[in-house]
Order: sequence, then C-alpha cells, then structure tokens
Amino acid sequence: MKYEDMSDFQIESKIADLLKIKWHSSPKNSPNGQWIYTDYYNEIKGDSVEKQKYSSNTSDIMPIAIEHGFSIKIPDGNLGGVGTITKYIEGARDIKVDYEGKDKTYRAIAICFIKMMNANK
Repeated sequence: MKYEDMSDFQIESKIADLLKIKWHSSPKNSPNGQWIYTDYYNEIKGDSVEKQKYSSNTSDIMPIAIEHGFSIKIPDGNLGGVGTITKYIEGARDIKVDYEGKDKTYRAIAICFIKMMNANK
C-alpha cells in the first residue's frame, strides 16, 4: 500500500509504532475514545495522554519536522497549487512528498517522516 493511500488513523498508528509509543484503549469511564501512553508515562507517572493526531495537528507533527530538518513548501495557487515536503539525505538521496491544498500539509509531513524512517532501516 502506498503511504499516500493510507487513512489518517493508519498514518498515526504507523508513526506511533516508529516512535515506539504503545496504544491502549481508554477506560470505559473515559470521556475520550482512545488514549495512548508511552513506557515513560506508564513507568514514571502512570498517566495517559490523548492520542496524537500527526495528520492534522501542528503541535504533534511540527516538532518531528523541525527535529529532522524537513524542507516545507506550502502550495501556492499561482504556481500550480502543489506543495512539497522534502528530507535531504546524504549520498544524493532525498525523500519527497508532493501534495495539493494547504490543509494536507501536516499529512504530507507525516508521510515524509514514515518514508524517512523506513529508508533508514
């Protein structure tokens, strides 16, 4: 399956796996549908945190983009309306994700991150 064809949930699950975040269902009395927590939260604090939305939330995906040095070009209607997320890697290899629409920027960053992590395996 191409990453571009994955649902947001599949993308978020894949990133959680890559970051070694464990997923758990929420308690029945919880107001939210699903929760996740990492080993750190479980062992140190015993707390749960709400599931990250890497495909749609700037607070969840942008730290990843900044940490890994992604080049982000937002779509411009005057230039065909296509944006690009690029991760430059040594040896003239690069990972590039093209996308249409500013509302797809975070999703494209998430896909680029998955491709980068799989390229490093």
